[in-house]
Amino acid sequence: MAAAAAEALPAARLESVRALSGLFREAQPRETAEESVFQDVLEILTSTSSAIEQSCKDSCGLADLDTCLLLIAECFRCLRNACVECAKNQHVLRNLGLISTSVHLIKLLHGIQIKEELLLTALRCSLQFLGNIAAGNGDSQNSIWKCAFPDLFLTCLPYSDEKIVSYCCMVLFTCLNSERVRELLDPGNLPVALHVLRVYKEQLDSEWSFLIVTEHLLKCPELVKALYAKLSNQERVTLLELMMVKVSDKNSVSSEEMNVFVRHAGFLADCFQEKCGAVLKLTAAAAAEDEVYDLDGISLILDNCSIDDNNPFVSQWAVYAIRNLTEQNEQNQALIAQMERKGLADSSALQSMGLEIQQRDGKLILQSTRKKPS
Repeated sequence: MAAAAAEALPAARLESVRALSGLFREAQPRETAEESVFQDVLEILTSTSSAIEQSCKDSCGLADLDTCLLLIAECFRCLRNACVECAKNQHVLRNLGLISTSVHLIKLLHGIQIKEELLLTALRCSLQFLGNIAAGNGDSQNSIWKCAFPDLFLTCLPYSDEKIVSYCCMVLFTCLNSERVRELLDPGNLPVALHVLRVYKEQLDSEWSFLIVTEHLLKCPELVKALYAKLSNQERVTLLELMMVKVSDKNSVSSEEMNVFVRHAGFLADCFQEKCGAVLKLTAAAAAEDEVYDLDGISLILDNCSIDDNNPFVSQWAVYAIRNLTEQNEQNQALIAQMERKGLADSSALQSMGLEIQQRDGKLILQSTRKKPS
């Protein structure tokens, strides 16, 4: 009988918590709420969490899982609403241990491995609560960082649900400062920054990921270097775009921050020069010219002569490479001429390199269009 009563408990409490959530939408009830109210909410979360954990250990489904998830979501709505512009409640909830309880529940819910809407809603509300209890409250930010970093962010940032990702970014942005940004340099923590950049790339309307990058990550040159080394070419372009957005808004960039962006520019210029130099050095060697021919590499390089928005510099590298591969190399010139005859080479790409195809005595000749000095 006690077990039956325990199973009915979540459903019995759901309506009362729901009423409390509505009440805390107003400032006056929030400000006059007693600590005992929040102790009751904590007890509900703790008992519901224990019921879910036990069902997972016993490898049996919780009969009333849907009601439990509804109750968890409503408890977090209640706590979320209680924190809005109310430092008193932020302080009470933090001291009751609700931050660590929330982080534990998020990990537990993630481990259930189901994608139903009720679970997603519970996760969203829990992250909203963490964002609200941290807003403008350094002590709460410290507690969240201690309890949640980096595991919670590594769990939630890759989620397929955009709202969960957005709320997770909100929590991260609220908690970050210059000291914590440097913690991202640790190899185990760097994936957090990588996930944020990828969130922005995939969800361009994600305001929080944009703010994390522009207001925090870009202010640390060492972190930018570490990120750049791990990014794909498309992701590097995204990083460059964010830099341009930031520096173009002169009102939001201090002289100190501008000095940091000058360092970024120097680093990126060095990277570009190094890449260009490697391509030119490879294609300038006579032995390399023949090897590229043998490996059928010329057609691959020509394929990259067209404009690619995702890789804006690749066409320039390809142009330089083709010029070096064909200079004083009749074998490679003949190959490109034959490709033109078969319709494989893009004549506009050849023209951009200062080359053209002419037919003489039934043969195709590749030659320069540039005038020789008199």
